Amino acid sequence: MSLQALEKVWWLSPLFRQIFYFGWGGYFAESADLNPLLHTWSLAVEEQFYIFFPIFMLLTWRIWRVKWILILLIVVFISSLGVAHWASVYGFHQKISSGSFFLLPTRVWELLIGVFVAFQLKYNGHFKVLQINHFLSFAGIGMVIFSIFFFSKNTPFPSIYALIPTIGTGLIILAGTPETFANRVLSRPYIVAIGLISYSAYLWHQPILAFSRHFLGIELTNLLKILLIGLTIVMAYLSYRYIEKPFRDKKITPKKVIFIFSVVGIVVFSILGLLIVKEEGFSNRYPVLSQVQSKLLWPTSNNNNDKCIEKFGGDQYCVVGNADYEVNSLLLGDSHANHFFIGLKSYLEKRKDNLLMIGAGGCPPLIDIDMGYIYNHGANLRCYDRTNLLYKNIIRDTGAKKVYLAFNDASLFDLKVSFLDMREELDFSGNRYKAVISALKRTIDYFNQQNVEVIIIEDMPDVTFSEFKQCLFKKDSFNDCLVELKIIKNDFLYEKMLNELENLGVEILRTKVALKYFPFDNLEIYQAQNLLYRDSTHLSEFGSKYVIESSLTTQNP
Repeated sequence: MSLQALEKVWWLSPLFRQIFYFGWGGYFAESADLNPLLHTWSLAVEEQFYIFFPIFMLLTWRIWRVKWILILLIVVFISSLGVAHWASVYGFHQKISSGSFFLLPTRVWELLIGVFVAFQLKYNGHFKVLQINHFLSFAGIGMVIFSIFFFSKNTPFPSIYALIPTIGTGLIILAGTPETFANRVLSRPYIVAIGLISYSAYLWHQPILAFSRHFLGIELTNLLKILLIGLTIVMAYLSYRYIEKPFRDKKITPKKVIFIFSVVGIVVFSILGLLIVKEEGFSNRYPVLSQVQSKLLWPTSNNNNDKCIEKFGGDQYCVVGNADYEVNSLLLGDSHANHFFIGLKSYLEKRKDNLLMIGAGGCPPLIDIDMGYIYNHGANLRCYDRTNLLYKNIIRDTGAKKVYLAFNDASLFDLKVSFLDMREELDFSGNRYKAVISALKRTIDYFNQQNVEVIIIEDMPDVTFSEFKQCLFKKDSFNDCLVELKIIKNDFLYEKMLNELENLGVEILRTKVALKYFPFDNLEIYQAQNLLYRDSTHLSEFGSKYVIESSLTTQNP
């Protein structure tokens, strides 16, 4: 069953929606921009809370004192926040941090802030001293505004950083009495109007943006975004006026009508969802797209298998030509090393060489270097802990005499990504280029000292694969959409670094030579319509074999 098919039954349960988006790849992932129902994960969190919290209160209210209920809720709050912070900041795998973002256990602490505010207002009311209310409500507004301007997609979330906007919101509710500045500002008619339609606006904004990207291209101009925001506000008002208000008015819509409507809706949409799943999303609507996707499948066996991990170690990437034979060549690095494995293994097998690939996503193979939080992976990758000793042991235990290093060119010079030299010799906060090339030279020297030959595999350029897929949705024609598939050049500093290393005698396997056969930056292979790439940054199985074979044949005829 495909993710595309599963997406169609999002409404079957709140938990399903969370688990689905937990496996989607992150709220800011490229595919998320095209998902019209992505935002429903947060509704799923609220729905589960509204189910479980009343049950908790019914079970405890008559047998426990309020004090003990609050103590238990505080324990849950601290536990939830602690796990959320650990998973978001220190979780080494994308699934861990993604689960922290989407699932209830690591989000419940945010909702409990509202519970604590409700308890305070019920039993103690607002603060009696006006100056305290002024100060706390003003501080709450400041905390929310601070979050708007200083938080970004690179801020680990949910973590202790999230305390700033959530506590700020709680303070506004708790201390925003009619006499305060905050209350006067937030009571303005136009502010109240925005609040009234905000729920509908939240429901409408993602579908409008996602479908616009589907039909107009993933990159929306600023003017178009403004127009779409305006459309969102219009649709939000209409929803509020003709759907929300009538359903809230018992005289217009009695509870019995709402109940019948809800039951019928659940049954109809459940049947429809199951039908869509059974038919695999009616993929026959786009036969060419389905054919392309089936050819580009990348099974988990291309990343790792139990036998390899048991014998050689590692966690995310561990694949070997033949685990029963002696390994004499290594491929180390991140996912941009992993996608070369199939091609390099195939090439080396003809020369009786057995290749082992090992590494971790987002972690360039730099000895004694750690990396900080990387939002694209949604985690602090802990590269040093996961790969440093592993690489050294692999060199010692296998006795391999040749090592290929490959890594994503974008990660090295991205100033939003922090590096840390565990030897405290290199400063990545200053001249990034100098620090990166020094770290790479030091790594090469380490392997050379172990009598191991080092070859750096040039990273492939990114491509406009999303635009190509968008075209297939519209035209469902392979040849007509090839014009959308273009090369995005590598980072200038990366190219400069490779040239400098090559001048120093380091062997560089130039892979972009494989693209010289494609006019107009068109990456289609004309035999049987095979594609080099499986997404915007990674090679397909066919592409891995083609690029390595073409590159090595050209460089070592």
